[in-house]
Amino acid sequence: MRSFSGLIFTCFILTTSAFSQETDYADITKFATREKAQLAKCFSDMLTVAQRHNLRKQLAALLEAGCAAEKHNYIAALLPHARKVFKAFQDWPNDLLQHLVEVDAIGPMEQKADDLFKNRPVSFCSGNACALDTYRKCLLGQISDGITKRTKPRQFEQTVQLKCRAPENAARAALIIDFSNAQKLQISAELSHKTRELINEIIAEIRQEIVVSYCEDLVKVQPGLQSCKPICEEGSLCVPFCGKDKPCLSPEEEEYQCAIRDW
Repeated sequence: MRSFSGLIFTCFILTTSAFSQETDYADITKFATREKAQLAKCFSDMLTVAQRHNLRKQLAALLEAGCAAEKHNYIAALLPHARKVFKAFQDWPNDLLQHLVEVDAIGPMEQKADDLFKNRPVSFCSGNACALDTYRKCLLGQISDGITKRTKPRQFEQTVQLKCRAPENAARAALIIDFSNAQKLQISAELSHKTRELINEIIAEIRQEIVVSYCEDLVKVQPGLQSCKPICEEGSLCVPFCGKDKPCLSPEEEEYQCAIRDW
């Protein structure tokens, strides 16, 4: 669910056999049970809110942001035991050993949270939990008028931001309140700046998704316009686009950047 640097990943692969020769690497998780329980509770609380708003795509990032203190404490509590258990790696720097401990001790916990989300019974939202759907419906409701007027996607986005400002603010407030209530139960009781950034990204992704959808509808009726859908080989994932002096973008980000270009 997370990505690691090439160095960390390579070191992990190279040392896996060495770990297994000394002891079962999973045995490290029998230590620091109090810190592990704190992290598990935090993950559970954040998972509940993520499920309420159907945020599986953002789950890993939300767990990282909301449970950073619990994660730090758990890893810190495991490191002394890791040095004793894995005698061959006693001289390793803390940051490298920390990443390896994180892979084994916390990775499975995050995977379990994702599995719980995936296997949860399908349920319909109610009350404030529907705030994101309400915002999405407002955006979708503007598409027909935009197509009729042949509004450019960039202008369409500006228009829907004005017309849907109230449901957008309501959606943001609902997420902030729910995650703030969950955060109060954790070691760091205040909503972090990172969590607030993620909430803003969630709102922006919904808007961008609708802008891309609008662009595809406009292509059907506007001569000369081309689709922004990435062309992928059958059965393969689209490769993120990278250009000179341009960072790699995911297919979704590239679609959006294409959609709001000026024609």
